[in-house]
Amino acid sequence: MRGAIGAAFCILLCAQALGAPPRVPKEPTGFRPPEVAVAPPEPVWRFEITGGVIGHNTAQTAGDETGGQALFGDLLPAFGATVHVNPGWLGWNLSTGFSFTPFGRNSASHAAEVRLLDFDLGAETPPLLGGKWRAHAGPGLLFTFLKGSGGTVSLTNGTTPHTFFMPSGLSTSVVFMGDVGLAGPLWNFQGMRLGVDAWALGLGGRGTVDLLLRLMYEI
Repeated sequence: MRGAIGAAFCILLCAQALGAPPRVPKEPTGFRPPEVAVAPPEPVWRFEITGGVIGHNTAQTAGDETGGQALFGDLLPAFGATVHVNPGWLGWNLSTGFSFTPFGRNSASHAAEVRLLDFDLGAETPPLLGGKWRAHAGPGLLFTFLKGSGGTVSLTNGTTPHTFFMPSGLSTSVVFMGDVGLAGPLWNFQGMRLGVDAWALGLGGRGTVDLLLRLMYEI
C-alpha cells in the first residue's frame, strides 16, 4: 500500500515538472529602462509675419528746410512676412521675404509722399551666441514709390536757397541692395524674435544705408 502511494506521488511530481512553464526572474521594484533624449527635428518650413520701422536714407535725409540731416532718415512703419526653408545643410537656412510701408510719409517740406517695398533672398546661419541668435545676409531689391502734387519748393542747397520742382503724380524707382542682419529671441515670448537689418543701397559715394528694426512672429 505504501509503495503504491509513493509511486503515485513520484508520478505526480514528474508530471508537474514536465508541464510547468519556465520561471522568468522578476525585475527589481522601481526599475525603469533608461530614456534617451532626442531633440525634435527643425521643421523644413517656417513662416513669420513681421512688423517694425524702417529708417530710410539714414543720416542722409534733410530733416528740415535748413538742410539739417535727420539721424535715422525718414522713419516708416513697415509690415511684411518671411519664409525660411531648412534644406538640411548643417543648420543653414534659406529665407525670402518682403517688407512694405503702407502708410506714406511726407518728405521734407511735404515735397512728396514716400512708400517702400523690398524683396530679399538670403542665407541664415546655424544658431550663434548660445544657440539663440542667427545672422543672415543676401541680395534684394528696394522699390521706392513717390507721390506728389507738383509745384516748386525753395530749399537751402549749401549756403544759398534754391528752387526745386516737386514730383507730380506717382513715380517708382528700384535699386539693388545688400542685406545683412541678426535676429534672436525676444525675452521669453514663445515664437517671437527681434531682428535688426542694414540695407546697403547703391554703390560708391552715392550709396545710402537703410535700417530695419522689426519683431517677427512665427505662425
